[in-house]
Amino acid sequence: MARINMRLAIVVTTVLLTAGTTTMWLTGSSGLQKQRMADGSILVLNRVSFGETNQFIHGSRLEKMLKRVIPAKGLQIAKFRLSSPTLRTFITPPGKTQFVVEFELTGTNLANHSLVKPASYRPLRCLVWGEAGIEYAHEFWADRFESHVDGYFGYVVATRFPRDTGWLWLRVERRSNSAQGGPWNTLAQFKIQNRSRSAIKPWVSDPFPVRRTVGGIEVVLKELTVVTQAYNLGDIWNHSVTTVFEVKSNGVALPNWGAPYVAVADASGNWDYLLRSHRALDPRFVWRLEADLEPESDFLPASLATVGLSAQPFSVTTNILNVPVTVFWDGSWVNVNMPTNRSDLALKFVCVEDDEGNQCAQGSGNWGRHHFRRGSFLFRKAGVLTTSVSPTKLTFAVVPNVHATFFAQPRFANDRVK
Repeated sequence: MARINMRLAIVVTTVLLTAGTTTMWLTGSSGLQKQRMADGSILVLNRVSFGETNQFIHGSRLEKMLKRVIPAKGLQIAKFRLSSPTLRTFITPPGKTQFVVEFELTGTNLANHSLVKPASYRPLRCLVWGEAGIEYAHEFWADRFESHVDGYFGYVVATRFPRDTGWLWLRVERRSNSAQGGPWNTLAQFKIQNRSRSAIKPWVSDPFPVRRTVGGIEVVLKELTVVTQAYNLGDIWNHSVTTVFEVKSNGVALPNWGAPYVAVADASGNWDYLLRSHRALDPRFVWRLEADLEPESDFLPASLATVGLSAQPFSVTTNILNVPVTVFWDGSWVNVNMPTNRSDLALKFVCVEDDEGNQCAQGSGNWGRHHFRRGSFLFRKAGVLTTSVSPTKLTFAVVPNVHATFFAQPRFANDRVK
């Protein structure tokens, strides 16, 4: 151990002696873009990263240089106390890319700045656009700038941007009205080179309506429309995406079926984990929709299961349609899982009830095709939502799932695309 510390001490001493000659951290001469905002603070376009993995490091100058040799618990050598630097890492699924922008905020009284302590109604956004295409509204990661040893930083993570243009513009905006989606006021604007220009995939769109038949189930994509707008009432977004699916069996429509999971990409390389009604990809290019469709109501009795929820945590496994489903209850949240190798089936949360048979009015959590986690259940009592009621019964279902792939050219509903 003493020998290791001695080696670290030699490394630290060497870095200290040479730190004055390196330009790695001399940001004042690195060509960073800075803009002074109306309140006198300065917004810096600090770093931009394109790729599958985008990593940013925070700490003192020395901690950044020694990031690979500082133990997780830190290091004390003579008068120097070094902590393991903080890493902000943004990773995409295999084969996908994104670009991440790091902004730095400088000035006085930054701990109380409106970018560090923003209003609860999400007053910030960053618009990204290029020489062609539409503007894309992006949220700030964690909806705020965060404090680190080396300053205050905010991130914009973009999986959607004009990938075929040579330059990208970024405009940081703020709104002051919580009841509306705008108007938006410009805080700062920057221009960067697009270092991730991609070739356009030779995808071919099918004519509407786009039909697929899977296992005797006919799935029809009847509409895919993109509309741009100045702002979205009550939120940061500037797009509206309308998608209409229809599911049929033996020619008869199944109105209780929906498409809860639709992964989407466009031919330029833009992508999103889920197709969302408020976030568009590039309407100039063909989109690929990987859709999972399944019943969302009117479940068959044989597909349903009900489990009692006690005051004590427990775990239980039950079989539905010959599929093992595991339920874990910790007293506040339920975690339910089924095997992921059943691509023809999906797991659906139906409801929780109290001991009087009242169903939960609201809740939160996360879910996918083969799992869900639910909690923070709210029940309505005397017209008021409350968390004081304990759920006593959980109902869920195992339902059929149909996967279909569509290639479609979105209909663009106005002429704002360039």
